Amino acid sequence: MHLLIRWKAERERDVCLRFAGEETSLQCWQAQRQGVWEMSLERENNTTVQLLDPDSEAVLLESLIPVISRDLRDTRRRRRHVWSIL
Repeated sequence: MHLLIRWKAERERDVCLRFAGEETSLQCWQAQRQGVWEMSLERENNTTVQLLDPDSEAVLLESLIPVISRDLRDTRRRRRHVWSIL
């Protein structure tokens, strides 16, 4: 999936973006009131992204990104059998 994150703040501040439970930040902004970040993302499970204060590690905002998946092999198999006459 394509992930696009935009954020705005009332005042300039330092902010870092990271996936919950991971140590490394994806992007950090210094003394900014807004920011944009985008990437292609492949995950098998739901993922939470967080905006953090880099000094205190306090979570300013977090959002859950649900992953919806289904096994297409079963669908294809059923379709093939529907058309089978013999």
